Amino acid sequence: MEQTLVFNIEDFLKTRRILIADDDAETRGVLVANLCSLGSRREFVEITSAEDHTTSESIEDRFDVVFMSELPSVVFPLKLRASSIFIWTPKRASPADLARAVELGFHGALYKPYSKARLLSTIERLSTGQSKNESYLHRVIDAVSLQRDGYPEEATEILRDALTLHPRPALALAYLADMHQAQGQHQQARDYLERSIQANPDCLNALLLKAAWEMNAGRTHAAYRLYLRIFEQFPIDQSRLEHLLTLSIMTESVGDIEALADLALGAITKTERSKRALTSGLAVAGKAFLKRGKKEKAFESFERAASLASGFTPPILYSAQALFDHGFPDEAGRILTFFPEDQRSDEAYLRARFTYLSQVDSTCEECVRLRVLFEGSNPPPSRA
Repeated sequence: MEQTLVFNIEDFLKTRRILIADDDAETRGVLVANLCSLGSRREFVEITSAEDHTTSESIEDRFDVVFMSELPSVVFPLKLRASSIFIWTPKRASPADLARAVELGFHGALYKPYSKARLLSTIERLSTGQSKNESYLHRVIDAVSLQRDGYPEEATEILRDALTLHPRPALALAYLADMHQAQGQHQQARDYLERSIQANPDCLNALLLKAAWEMNAGRTHAAYRLYLRIFEQFPIDQSRLEHLLTLSIMTESVGDIEALADLALGAITKTERSKRALTSGLAVAGKAFLKRGKKEKAFESFERAASLASGFTPPILYSAQALFDHGFPDEAGRILTFFPEDQRSDEAYLRARFTYLSQVDSTCEECVRLRVLFEGSNPPPSRA
């Protein structure tokens, strides 16, 4: 007769390093007490606020089990997900929230308030199922490594094998789609991508791949809609923000630009490319706000774009011209003060400066000098 292995919670917990990331001190205390009563060693349990552990870098590979009340700002890397158990601990969650949590790397959820019985059943369920999930993720990791090392056929075989190790192998299917696309096998790639999205409609890798394909095919509106969907479901990522801002400009998506500008106003720029995408997007947003009569929002967007632009001058000139066109020369003049001093001899700046002076002080010495400079170049008329 086949023997059934009995899960021993004490044996499992006594050597495990555990992180509890929760802002509620009382909740942390209850969870620590329950874990220790089940077999955890107190010196192996670290407690902290949720804000201190919202990135994968803060967790690394130091913990075997992680309880986290807030969703992280990035997707946990595959290697981390294969070696540790991540448990989301919200007060409540919708099915869509749970789907996002799984896609970010959580293996399951434990709802507050905790009880020892539910804690025990959750750990038992996730730990006994982790070996199969670990094997699946490790196979995907191996395949991605082989692909990067120039062995696409071997990578493809490993991914096909991984499909049998998970009930909904959306991640493996997405990588198969990408690999077949890279090899010019477009129909197979489309089939794998469709299967990936069917397995998990919220698979981040699949959505990003589909958005890239739409973009490469020139279907910018479809790509933009996909990036908006990703932004609604996943934490803000700098590179995806760049793509979204760029696509908003290309598609002139005024209907969504207000929410996009609110996101961008709170963004932190890290690279020159992201700075250009952000400032250009903010300038476009400002013009959209003007058309809707939302002056204060427009001024905020233009000023934010100009202050971040640094040596990248097109957003400054674009913002100033939009303000001129809508009858706000004083605000346009303020935007022009952000223009780099070492570039103020450029014709583009001098023309914008001339437009400003023509509308606020057309008889001043500088305006007269600029009028002479641009005589015959159709300078804008002064305001009556």
